[in-house]
Amino acid sequence: MSLRQLPLQRRLEHRSVWKFVYTPRLDLWLLLGLGVLSSLSDRLWLALDQSMPAWDPCEHFNGSVTYWRLLQHFSLNSQDWWRDFWMASPKYPPLLYILTAPVYALLGLGTDQATWVNLLFSVVLLGSVYGLGRHLFSSGVGLGAAALVCLMPGLYVSRTEYLLDYPTTAGVALAFYCLSRWRSAQQFSQRWDWAVASGVVIGLTLLCKQTALLFLLVPVLWLGLKALAQRSWGQILPWLASLGLAGLILWPWYRTNWLLILTSSNRAVFESAALEGDPPLNTLAAWTYYLADLPQLLSWPLLLVPLVGLLLYGWRDTPRRRQSWLWLGGSWLGAYLLCSLLVNKDSRYVLPYLPLLAVLLAYGLSLWPRNWLGRSARWGMLALASVLMLCNLFPLGGSWLTARLSPGSLHWPDLKGGWPQAAVVATVARADPYLSANLGVLPSLPNLNQGNVDYFGAVAGGQVHGRQVAVQAAQVRSDLHSLDWLLTKTGDPGSVRSAYALAVQALAADPAFIRAQSWPLPDQSTLSLHRRQQLSVQVTPLSQPVAALELAGVALPPSARPGSVVPVTYRWRGPWPDLKSGLLLLDWQGPQGVRLQHDHGVGLGRLYGEPRGSYEVRETLGLPVPANLPSGLYTLRALYLDRTSTRSARLKLPAIQLRVDPAAPLPSAAQAVEPDLISQFRLLAAQLPQGNLERVFSELARINQYDPLQDYVDQARQAYAYRLRGQPSNRNLAYGLALAWVLQRRTPEAIRAFEQVTQLDPQNPYAYAYLAFVNLYDFRAGPAERALAKARQLDPNLPEVRTLSGVAALLRGNLVQAWRFLNTPP
Repeated sequence: MSLRQLPLQRRLEHRSVWKFVYTPRLDLWLLLGLGVLSSLSDRLWLALDQSMPAWDPCEHFNGSVTYWRLLQHFSLNSQDWWRDFWMASPKYPPLLYILTAPVYALLGLGTDQATWVNLLFSVVLLGSVYGLGRHLFSSGVGLGAAALVCLMPGLYVSRTEYLLDYPTTAGVALAFYCLSRWRSAQQFSQRWDWAVASGVVIGLTLLCKQTALLFLLVPVLWLGLKALAQRSWGQILPWLASLGLAGLILWPWYRTNWLLILTSSNRAVFESAALEGDPPLNTLAAWTYYLADLPQLLSWPLLLVPLVGLLLYGWRDTPRRRQSWLWLGGSWLGAYLLCSLLVNKDSRYVLPYLPLLAVLLAYGLSLWPRNWLGRSARWGMLALASVLMLCNLFPLGGSWLTARLSPGSLHWPDLKGGWPQAAVVATVARADPYLSANLGVLPSLPNLNQGNVDYFGAVAGGQVHGRQVAVQAAQVRSDLHSLDWLLTKTGDPGSVRSAYALAVQALAADPAFIRAQSWPLPDQSTLSLHRRQQLSVQVTPLSQPVAALELAGVALPPSARPGSVVPVTYRWRGPWPDLKSGLLLLDWQGPQGVRLQHDHGVGLGRLYGEPRGSYEVRETLGLPVPANLPSGLYTLRALYLDRTSTRSARLKLPAIQLRVDPAAPLPSAAQAVEPDLISQFRLLAAQLPQGNLERVFSELARINQYDPLQDYVDQARQAYAYRLRGQPSNRNLAYGLALAWVLQRRTPEAIRAFEQVTQLDPQNPYAYAYLAFVNLYDFRAGPAERALAKARQLDPNLPEVRTLSGVAALLRGNLVQAWRFLNTPP
């Protein structure tokens, strides 16, 4: 029987809209050709582009380097390694970074090298949309959908960037393909196979970006509600198993980082929306934002020609195909509404629903008849979309055409380059090869920001880091006093205008800094590297070996006034291994047993590399003198701890004394220094008994910028732990140790530390609140409630205690009690 003799419905089901008769092998070759052409276009664009990565790509590049370094020391049986592995990316799920590590191993570190991982996601995306189109409609629709995802501006632009959106798009496409196969599976074994595959892919996709849930929630619920409506355990059990399998994949990372995920999501969603002026949800613009954005993501030809096919010819389609486009359209509409519900909006946030649109549009394209009109519509649209892609990606002209038919999609490579971040990093590294350095970056521009400075430092070996400073006017003084290297530019500083001028003015007036070097920038401005004339830490090789670490000298004023910060210079000598792993517990012992602590790692933990021989480390630090410190002579005592072992040794020192005198002169402006980070940490930890959490963590966020590795926290933790063993009843030491464990997200240790705090400070409701919090962080609702019950006895009206009590009740499933705590005024 010929095709013409078949009934109309059968003819529509078997109709091939293209001239050729498709076979699986031909399909494979065509898909391969599409992949090769799109990959060649991507690599050509990247080879031509000389720009620097902007803020978000930099954050992901740095995350990928972190995981590459971690995986070089893979330890399957080490619990500490796995904890560090999941903690290494607290804000973003790490799948992209993990998959980039093999690329680095093969090709080396670099931005262009990292983007090779997008080739993997392109293969997944092309295969998924082809498989989805073929399964729901025909192989012609599948191939058409594959061609469309190669020609959509939103996707070919994202292929040239190292962001989470393109990998998430590929993952969502594959997950939706698996869900579609599961939905139509008839045999019991097939349903289980596709349910397991769906669970694995959904878990991995959510391990790439949390917002993938917005695109998968509707189809997953669709299948689950359908199974429940049919009361078929043969469909409900695979659905539950699929969700459980996805949860098992997600659990380690989400369990480790859930609190930071929530806090960072609040900043990313609500604060970014306010800054960017996104429309509020009570306006029509919020719900039509992404609809108006479709021409930019798709281009007008790819949008209009298939829609015309759907409108003109879709009415006579078969019921089976109507179910298919209803499944696609309903899932896309659900994703659209969920994305519109978010207050923070951006075109790239909705890229994952483009594969669904590609299949729908390819289906609409297939409905055009096979006559000259249909062929002209199909091939003319593909040709025009290809021209638009070339004109959008490369400076070939045709801007007038792209502005009308593909608005907002111009994405030309930067052919000039000339950005000097690599030279800046090399200059800082050469200045002192024995020290790691933190470069304070004042400007914040797409091509010049702390992220790309930090990335080039990571690529060069991790000796130089970059951090954004001078963001708030109130912190400019501390920023300048806490850093040895600063980077400024003339002209437009970018997004930090409010405090930038003040910081530059203060830097120019500060005699402690000199301009080390300058570079011309492509925007006709000048980049300047500023260096402290006397670095806070200096390392000098010694010609004669030194057997063990020793104090070579201390320079300090003859007297110090209480309430001031005293500049102290220590000079330590010894073999490099002893210096690098050294932690110094320093006590200035005064009258009546009073001690002034100045614990810190040798060189503040900044010694870099593994050179041989002996060295002198010179540290210029700020020693805070409490306002209530008794007057008198304070004599220095020192204990050496090896941070890599349990070895300790009391150091023999000459008589080094500091006189504390209320009449002593204050340090001059030229002598003014900031307290070192461990001293600042100690002062902040002392505020925990009063419940000053907001100030404590605000200040910790500031000083974290001065130590990119937060090694000062580890130094403080080890010092507190050692001192507490000798002074087990010292409440301040217990609070400090607990805070250090919290900042390092070592939950079991933090719980034990706060249990000790409650024993030493049993009448303080905040102590029990802190203990409850760390238990809740570990999802231990029972112990948290016992601590909160004690806190409520001490102060039933404390807002923090009531909030934590509501959360604990919620975790225990007691919704009524949770409502009472969270909504009833004290």
